[in-house]
Amino acid sequence: MLVFGIDVPLVEVVLLFLIVTVILLVEVLVLIGLLMKEIHHARRYAQHATKLSETLGRMNQIELKKLKLIKR
Repeated sequence: MLVFGIDVPLVEVVLLFLIVTVILLVEVLVLIGLLMKEIHHARRYAQHATKLSETLGRMNQIELKKLKLIKR
């Protein structure tokens, strides 16, 4: 097989493609792992933010009830 005008055996070309494919596969697996980790952190952050907003809402309701009692 001719590659850039040089006669290269087909086995070497196939091995080169195999090595490049394996490297890309490992890279994709690492990226997927990192993305899954980030998704987990984002989901946990969203849960904490929701819990915080619920707590602040409850505190606001309690303060409003106290103010209504003071006004009477």
